[in-house]
Parts: sequence; C-alpha cells; structure tokens
Amino acid sequence: MTSNADDLRDLNFHESYHIAPARKQLQAGNLQWDVMNNLNFVLVKVPNDHRALELLVQWARAGGKDKKYPSPGCYLTWAAQFAPSDPIVWNYGGYYFYQKNDRKRAEQWWTNALEYDPSNADVHYNLGLLYLEQGRYADSQRHAETAYSAGYPLPGLRDKLRKAGHWTDPQPAR
Repeated sequence: MTSNADDLRDLNFHESYHIAPARKQLQAGNLQWDVMNNLNFVLVKVPNDHRALELLVQWARAGGKDKKYPSPGCYLTWAAQFAPSDPIVWNYGGYYFYQKNDRKRAEQWWTNALEYDPSNADVHYNLGLLYLEQGRYADSQRHAETAYSAGYPLPGLRDKLRKAGHWTDPQPAR
C-alpha cells in the first residue's frame, strides 16, 4: 500500500519526466514516437491520468500516429474501464470520437460523462454543438442553457443557435 507522499512523488515524477516533455514536444509540433512513449508510460501506470489523456487527444487531433502503441481510442476505453465514474475521461473520449467523426460514440461518451457529473458545462456545451449539427435544436438549446447557466464562457453555441433561428433567451427566475 502506498502513502499519500508516495502518490505525490509519483505524480511529480510523471509531470517532470513524461507529461511536461510530451507537452513541450506537442507545442513544438513534434508528433514523433517519443511523445507517445512518454504518454504510454503514464497511461499504463495511471490509465485515467487527465493530463496524459488531454495530451493524447491533442496528439491524435494534430495527426499523431504510431503503430507501436494502441490507438488513442484504446487508451480512452481502458481509462473508462479503469475509472468508470470519472467524467473527465468520458468527456475526453467524447471529444476524441467527435474529432474522429464518430458522432454516435461521441454522444455516448458525453452522455456517460453527464451521468457522473450532470452539471459539467463543457460536456453540455459539446453535446449542444453535436445536437445543433444534427438539427436537434431543442436538445441543443437545452444543453446550451445548462452550459451557460453553469458559467460556460464561449458564446459560439448560443451564436450558432441564434443564427439558425433556434435560440430563445432563458426566462429570468422569479
């Protein structure tokens, strides 16, 4: 059994020797094997490490591919199996599948995220965009209202709904 000090030491180690170098390489546009080597090291030990999963999705979005390692979808599935009640894992998975143009899986992952964190503004915003794209305007507005009432800062979803003629300002609470 590890102590909290051991856990903190491991997190600091992962950040210093694997997450930070991977982040730096991605920011420099490097999509080579060493990015995945660092991410793989962390994700094998802690499958739901939020920092590594975020970088994994960014790497995939930028076009990173490496046949030596499982696909990002495999890492995300493993993370969801390892920590099934972690809404951040489900949100990253939704975003990843959305970027891969797999709208059905994106919706499933974001719906799972809301099961564990029903007030997650990011997930509501993303689902709102997905439903807007599908022409499901009432669903889109419902998720947009929830996202904005939770303080979501970007006006894009509201603006797109307005442009499509499907935004009505929420009624003030009495």
